[in-house]
Amino acid sequence: MYRKFLIATGLTLMLGTITTLAASCSRQAKTSPIPSDSIAQNGVEAEPELAFPLPNIPLSLTTPQERASYFVKHYWDEFNFTDSSYLAKPQNMEVSVANFLGVAIALPLGEAKPSILLPIENSSGGMLELFLRLYKKYLYDPNSPILNEEYYIPVVESALKSPKVSYAERVRLKERYELMLRNRVGKKAEDFVYELGNGSLHRLSTRFTPHTMLVFYEPGCHTCAALLQQLQNDEQFRSWSETKQLDILFIYPDGDKTTWQAGLSEFPAFIKAGINSDGSIVSKQLYDIKATPTIYLLDKHGYVLQKDARIEVIKEYLNEKK
Repeated sequence: MYRKFLIATGLTLMLGTITTLAASCSRQAKTSPIPSDSIAQNGVEAEPELAFPLPNIPLSLTTPQERASYFVKHYWDEFNFTDSSYLAKPQNMEVSVANFLGVAIALPLGEAKPSILLPIENSSGGMLELFLRLYKKYLYDPNSPILNEEYYIPVVESALKSPKVSYAERVRLKERYELMLRNRVGKKAEDFVYELGNGSLHRLSTRFTPHTMLVFYEPGCHTCAALLQQLQNDEQFRSWSETKQLDILFIYPDGDKTTWQAGLSEFPAFIKAGINSDGSIVSKQLYDIKATPTIYLLDKHGYVLQKDARIEVIKEYLNEKK
C-alpha cells in the first residue's frame, strides 16, 4: 500500500494501489477477488523506486499540457522490453506504470494511445502478462483511482489480436471487451424493467427527466449507504430531483425482493429505489457491474453521459449544464 507523488509535468499526481481504497463493494458473483499484489503488506507504508528513469523534459516546454505530452510520448524511451530482470521487482514496475497512466489519461486518447499500446506491442511472456495485469488494475478495476475504460479498450483490442497472448487470456479479455462495449459514453443505455416499492413496473427507457442518475446498488453495501447519505445531505441534488431536473434512480439488480424491501425505508422521498425483479440485468449481462455502487448519468433520451462516474464528477457536470 503506497502513495506516490510525482511532479513531472507541472501536475501533481497521487496514485495508490487499488487495494488501499474502499470506493465500492465487491460483487462476488461477477468479479474475481483482486489479487494481493499491493506494494507493501501489513499496512506498512512504502514507496518503491521507479523501475527505470523518467524522461528528461526539455526546459523549453513550460505549460502542463506540453510537459505531459512530452512525458507520455517519451516515457518508454529508456525501457528495455526484452529485459526480464524487471520482473524481479514487480512493485517498482507497478509504481512506474501507475505514474505513466496517471498522466496518460489526462491527455486526449488519440494522443496517448500509441504510448499506452507500446508495452503491449513490444513485450512478451511474463513481461506482457505483467503489463496486462497492471493495465487492468489501474484502468478497469472498480476501485482504481484512475479507472477509465475508454483508455483500456484499445489495450484489450491490441491484446485480442496478439499471438503472444495465451488463448485462455484472450477468452477472458473477449468477455470483458464485450461488456465494456455496452453502455459506453455516447451510446444508448440498455433498457430493462424495474419494480418500485408500491409494486408498479416501469421501463428505464420511458422515465427520463432532463438527466437521470442511475445507481446500481446492493442492500447492506457500506459504500452504497455512504453514497445515499451523501445525497440525502446534499441540498443541490435534492433540489434537482424535486424540481424534475434530475431523476435519481437506485436499482438493485439481483432480484432478492425480501432483502430489497427490508432496506426501502432508508431512502428519502426524492430518491427512487427499484429492483430488477426479472433478473435480466445479471442474466443477460446488460451492464458491467463490477462493484457497487456503479453510477451512470443519462440524458433525457437515455444516452450515456457519464459511466462508472464518481458523484463529485456528476455534480460538476450538472452544474456546468445548468
